[in-house]
Amino acid sequence: MKHRFWLLLFLCFSLPVILQAQKEMNWWYFGNNSGLNFGEMQPDPNGSGVMLPTPVTGPISTREGCFTLSDNQGGLLMSSDGRFVYNRLGQLMPQGSGLKGHDSATQSGIVVPVPGGRNKYYIITVNALEQTSNYGVNYYTVDLTEDGGMGDVIDTGTNLLTGAVCENIAAVRHKNNKDYWLIHRTGQYFYVWAITSAGFSAPVTYDAILDIMPDQPSGGGIGELRFNADGTRFAHVNCNYSS
Repeated sequence: MKHRFWLLLFLCFSLPVILQAQKEMNWWYFGNNSGLNFGEMQPDPNGSGVMLPTPVTGPISTREGCFTLSDNQGGLLMSSDGRFVYNRLGQLMPQGSGLKGHDSATQSGIVVPVPGGRNKYYIITVNALEQTSNYGVNYYTVDLTEDGGMGDVIDTGTNLLTGAVCENIAAVRHKNNKDYWLIHRTGQYFYVWAITSAGFSAPVTYDAILDIMPDQPSGGGIGELRFNADGTRFAHVNCNYSS
């Protein structure tokens, strides 16, 4: 009970990653080389009068989780499906392959700015449940000044949580407006890391009461973890189907 109370308390004094985002979300790449550019709106071709984002072709080919990041002016920076990282031109970064996400993980990869690290970002990945590799939760660092300003992955990855894990990961901005909290749920626990200029803290665990084992044949560990718009609440949903 004590851990659950403190988990709710720190969320009430946090801001979500998306609150920093205005034009940072202009570009969306997803699915099978699909995408949308919200920076260039166009009239609905069916004549409804509604303005719609412009369809674009993207570099990502994935069944599930992915992300695209733009700067505060709406300029595309990079995209990833948790396995491959692409630069702003849609080209694979020189060391942008072999990340330990998966194209069938619900939230295979997310991106978080490195606190105090100008032009640097962390990519955090989770693997798919059906994989026997048990990669766990891992993070990588992207430096957008590398490769002539196109960006590159500058490390081989660091493990945050070992073994088989569920397919969710989310981050929220700390109340100090500099650092971040990273949250993941596997089994009966939420794992929470602080991301600061010193890197990642050791995880603190909170009892989630209901056990959703990542190796359940019913798919209990398949699902997403999301924060609301002001960062005061989050929800985790999971899939429960007959195998």
